[in-house]
Amino acid sequence: MTGAAVQTYLLEKTRVACQASSERNFHIFYQICKGASADERLQWHLPEGAAFSWLPNSERTLEEDCFEVTREAMLHLGINTPTQNNIFKVLAGLLHLGNIQFADSGDEAQPCQLMDDAKCSFRTSASLLWLPEDPLLETLQIRTIRAGRQQQVFRKPCSQAECDTRRDCLAKLVYARLFDWLVSVINSSICADPNYWTTFIGLLDVYGFESFPDNSLEQLCINYANEKLQQHFVAHYLKAQQEEYAVEGLEWSFVNYQDNQTCLDLLEGSPISICSLINEECRLNRPSSAAQLQTRIESALAGSPCLGHSKLSREPSFTVLHYAGPVRYRTAGLVEKNKDPVPPELTRLLQQSQDPLLKVLFPADPEEKSQEEPSGQSRVPVLTVVSKFKVGLVVLT
Repeated sequence: MTGAAVQTYLLEKTRVACQASSERNFHIFYQICKGASADERLQWHLPEGAAFSWLPNSERTLEEDCFEVTREAMLHLGINTPTQNNIFKVLAGLLHLGNIQFADSGDEAQPCQLMDDAKCSFRTSASLLWLPEDPLLETLQIRTIRAGRQQQVFRKPCSQAECDTRRDCLAKLVYARLFDWLVSVINSSICADPNYWTTFIGLLDVYGFESFPDNSLEQLCINYANEKLQQHFVAHYLKAQQEEYAVEGLEWSFVNYQDNQTCLDLLEGSPISICSLINEECRLNRPSSAAQLQTRIESALAGSPCLGHSKLSREPSFTVLHYAGPVRYRTAGLVEKNKDPVPPELTRLLQQSQDPLLKVLFPADPEEKSQEEPSGQSRVPVLTVVSKFKVGLVVLT
């Protein structure tokens, strides 16, 4: 073996700030909390027994005892100890960010204020991320809106829920950039000159089929990927192999298999599919309720045998009859998750950080384009989560 390369598909960055009732956050957060030395705890502000909102189900597990193994692996990949400490310091900053809570101002014209018991976490997070406190607080409290042909700038105080959303978005943005950077560092260490690559073995580690009481865009993408992989296996192994046997006149026990093309047509087909309808809602950027999205999906795709009906559901939803079983998806939040908007002021804030690692992850580039669409006629189409995931699946299969 001359080298290797890693490619990511659908990093579940929402897990940083939101975990299902039976789920946990990423292992590395538990590792730094349980495996840090006394000196590191002081540097990263992680005292014994500290409680963090984003670390549910914190009972000790085997994975948390692997912190030294993680550090040793990073050394082998060329990530030295100072850089490691910088990475873990940033992760600790995200944990403290998750403990920041806002109190409703009760007045739409006034910004929400930090709750008293969150002020220490706020200062600690700002210190660990090396961000100026006043701009950090203002970015979480106040929204910047550009409107009109002249792109006039208006400032609007955020509601309590919007403050929480911006806090979560900041954490997800930092974690995603850090993860991608780590993958690039790993690849630069283990990937040989492509000119020496003649043949390769591909290993795929992908989410298994998911069906929870509450399913959203993450589960839709995961199950969509499993449908594509199922079809790929059927078409390129079972179907093709048996056709070859028939041509050669061989006798064998025919294997019955389920063709899931109908389900894939429902999910990704042209011109209309679940993915295209969700993307259309993002493109039109019009006010739309969860119930309206459910109605559009059920009306436009009523002829598909793989679209079920959720008559007993109290919430707007639709059901897809996957090869592995039916899954009900809630329509609430689907469009917003698919947009995955990053307010440009969050990126600008992170570009102000004096932290060496964050300066690499968020270089000060005035021409860097935000994922947020500008208003007016200058609007530029932005790839949605579903669109980017579809492109990744095409490359994969």
